[in-house]
Amino acid sequence: MVNPDWFFSGPVWFCGAIPDGNRRWARKRGMRPQEGHYEAGSYDHLLALFNGAKKLGIRYFSLWGFSTENWKRSRKEIDSIWNLLLDGIAKFKEVAEREQICFRHIGRRDRIPKKLLNALDELERMTKDYDGLYVQFCLDYGGRDDVVRAVLIDRRGVGDAQDVRGDLGVG
Repeated sequence: MVNPDWFFSGPVWFCGAIPDGNRRWARKRGMRPQEGHYEAGSYDHLLALFNGAKKLGIRYFSLWGFSTENWKRSRKEIDSIWNLLLDGIAKFKEVAEREQICFRHIGRRDRIPKKLLNALDELERMTKDYDGLYVQFCLDYGGRDDVVRAVLIDRRGVGDAQDVRGDLGVG
C-alpha cells in the first residue's frame, strides 16, 4: 500500500489529462459529438490548463488529443478533430513563444494527415529549446498499440505480424 504522506510529500512535476466524455456531454445537450470536442479542446480551455499547470509548478504536462482507438469514430468526427487541432496549433505558436512552452508530439505519425503532421513538426522545431513547461501532446497514441508495435518490431521476420495484432485485439 502506498503511503499518501510519502506520495504527496514533494513537488508535483508531471500531470496528464485524458479528455473523456466530450461526445456524451454534447449529446446530452442536443449537440453533435464534434461540438463536444470543440468545447473541451478549445484554445481557451487548453491555455487555462497550461497556465494552471505552470502556476502549480508542474514542469511536464501530457494531454491526450486522439487515441489509437478513436479511429473507430465517423470520418466526419475525426476530420473535425483534425481541424480543431490545426486551429489550436496556429493559435498556440504565439503563446508557446511568449511562455517558453516546449511542445512535443507523442504517438504514431503514419496515419495523421500530412497537413497536421507538418504543423506539429513546425511547432516542435520552433519550441525545442524552450523550458517554461514541457507539453507532450499524445496524438494517435495508445498503450495497447505501443505494445503491439514493440512486439512487431521485436519479431521482425518471425511469423505473421497480423497474428500478433489479432491475438492482442488490435486490428
